Amino acid sequence: MIILNTTFSIETGKVAEFLAYLREEYIPMYKELENFSNEKIFEIYLPDGHQNTLSLQFELPNMKAYLEWQERYQRVFERELYRRFGEDVLTSLEERFKEID
Repeated sequence: MIILNTTFSIETGKVAEFLAYLREEYIPMYKELENFSNEKIFEIYLPDGHQNTLSLQFELPNMKAYLEWQERYQRVFERELYRRFGEDVLTSLEERFKEID
């Protein structure tokens, strides 16, 4: 199992709108692709007190599924996010975690 973690920095005043977008549009785009499951949204608490940072996580069955998504869809998803929010929402980090047996 692979966990895809994407961290978003959101402009003050846009957090509620962005959360609604995540839940109503962005996550469903991922869910249409059969390999993404068990989505979770986390608020990240940073040492500087910045509270407009969220993490979105999905589980994927393996690295092959991630690489296929990366090649075929990642740029499409990034463009859609930028089209919708411009620089009010920045994808600041994307990480992949592999579960250790």
